Order: sequence, then C-alpha cells, then structure tokens
Amino acid sequence: MKEYTDILDRIERYSKGKMPLDEKLVFEKELATDVSLREQLECSQIVDQMIVGAEALKLKEQMQKDLNKPGFSKYWVASILVLVASAGLYMVFNKKEDKTPVATPASVAPKTMKQAVKQVAVQQSASPIATKTATSQEKKTSVKAQPATPEFKVASVQPEMVQNISVPTSAPAFAAPSVASKQNVPVAAKVDPCADLVGEVEFYTVATCAGDASGEVYIKVESVKGGSAPFVFKLGERSAKSRFEQLPAGQYALLIKDAKGCEVENVKKVMIGEKQCKKNKEYVFNPEYDPTWTIPYNKEKEASNFKIVDKSGKLFYQTSVSAHQPSEWNGESNTGTTLGMGLYFITIEYADGSVDEGSIMVTR
Repeated sequence: MKEYTDILDRIERYSKGKMPLDEKLVFEKELATDVSLREQLECSQIVDQMIVGAEALKLKEQMQKDLNKPGFSKYWVASILVLVASAGLYMVFNKKEDKTPVATPASVAPKTMKQAVKQVAVQQSASPIATKTATSQEKKTSVKAQPATPEFKVASVQPEMVQNISVPTSAPAFAAPSVASKQNVPVAAKVDPCADLVGEVEFYTVATCAGDASGEVYIKVESVKGGSAPFVFKLGERSAKSRFEQLPAGQYALLIKDAKGCEVENVKKVMIGEKQCKKNKEYVFNPEYDPTWTIPYNKEKEASNFKIVDKSGKLFYQTSVSAHQPSEWNGESNTGTTLGMGLYFITIEYADGSVDEGSIMVTR
C-alpha cells in the first residue's frame, strides 16, 4: 500500500507543477512506458475535475435557493456564480507548459564556423591566380594582334611572356616504359571495410510479466566498438536505434549494422526473463444508486483481511474476513462516517500471504 501512496504523491506533485525538473523527466519517461501509471494519472485528473464540478453544482443549488428568498439581490448571486465557475475552470485547466529553448546564432558549432572561414580564404587566394591568368591571356592576344614585318629582326621577349607560354598537349611524348619499375611496383592488398566493426555492445534488459509480452531491451549505443555511426540494431525481425519493447520471454540474437552497411552479430545473446506482476483492478461505487458494493474476493483463496485507505494512506475501513464474509461494503468507515467522493485504495489479504490490490472511485 505504501507503493500506491508514493505513486499518488508523485501524481499529485506532477499535476500541480511542484515536481523538480530531474524528477519530472524521470516520471515522464515512466509514463511513456507504463500504461498502468498513465491510467492512474488520468483517473486522478478526472477525479479532481469531478470534485471541482460537484462543489460548483452544490454552490449553484444553494444560490438558487437563496434567490427565492425575499430581499435577496439576484445580480449579486449571478456575479458570485460567474466568479466561482471561472476560478474552478482556471484551476482545472490551467497547466504549466514546457518551453522549448530557441536556438540562437551563438549556438553554431565551432567546426562549422571554421569550415566557412576556410572556404572564404580559399576563394580569396584563388582570386590572384585568376587575375594573373587573365593578364597573361591579354598579353598573348596583344602579341598576336601585332602586324608582321618584312624585315628579319630578333624580337625581344619579356620574362613574363616566356613563363606564360604553354606547350600544346595534342601530341603526347612517347617514352619507353621502364621494365624495372613495373617489376618493383607492389600490388595493393584488398582491405575489408567492415573489419573494424566489433560485435561487442553493452545492453540491459527488463523482464516481461508472466504470460505477457512486456519485456524491454535498452542498448548503450556509445559502447559500440569500431564501425561508422549511426548504428541500427536488429533483434529477430525488428529493428531499432537503441530500445526494443513489448518482447516475450526468450533468447534473442542481437545484430549491429553501421552506416556503411556492415553487419555483425553481438557476442552476447539477449535473454528476456519472466516475473510475476500484480495487476491492479479499478472499481466505481455510487452509494446513491447501489446501497452496497460487492467486495471482489478471489473465491479460490481464503481471504483474511480487507481494508480501504484514501490517497494519503489514512485508514477508513478495515475488517477481518472469514469464509468470504463480509461480502459487501456500504460506503461507510468503521466509525459510521460516509466516505466523500474521491479515489480510494483497497487491499485484500489472503491466508497464503498473497495480496490483491486495486482502487475504487466513490461517486455521488
């Protein structure tokens, strides 16, 4: 029962926004994987809404009775009803929202900035070469445009013009190949691109409930040795980046595949075990329609004790059981107090030491 009280306390602090950030992240991760926990959260929120709605209805009925009294201002009553209804709706539906930080220019990776500067530097260094080439082409054009003279004179050649003279490549030179050089050239050995990928990766498992497929496998991606990221992992016919869920009990072969398409089987097999899980049952009881509620004993066992507590763990009702008697509960505590609307938790203890646990929502 302490476990249920702790869960309820976490649900209330989460719903009211009083949970620290680190604990909130852990709790939301549990909500994503635990269906039962999500259902309890939704149930608690529904109960809170029902309580607020019920109180508002009671206040409205009281105000309507007061309206019929002589000398009572209807305008004042209408104003109060509007204020109360607005406050109730605000408390129920006004929830805090997580804000996602907006990326700013200052968050640009240093590596990206270095690449951009390097690219600009290359473009700037290429500019003088292009200018020099253009100047050389202009000089060549000016030399060709000069008129031929009939006299045989030795023309003076500038050093810059000599440097810019290019030899045509249309007539390749025929050189005799060296036989010795061919004999001494080593043959390149073939390299296996997948040789560095090692089949060793760390992981941990979560056992499945007996007779169910709820097992899980979490892979530590950063423990992969060799290969090229990103990695993909295969478990049977399923693929995932780091986590597998809803697995039945058994042994599985884990395959590692990298970005190059290399694939290797992990040395260690994945083993999914079994565990006995308690399945919490949920009930609803409205004393105004049903005067008693039938206690859900397991008829195949000998019940010895039955009790009901509230969200805080306070005991409201407890009785010894013999031959499955008493078989019903009328909605009152041991002192005769009628339980108000809300969510309560029940526990049935058996002679063999086993326990059935669940919850009951009292409505009116």
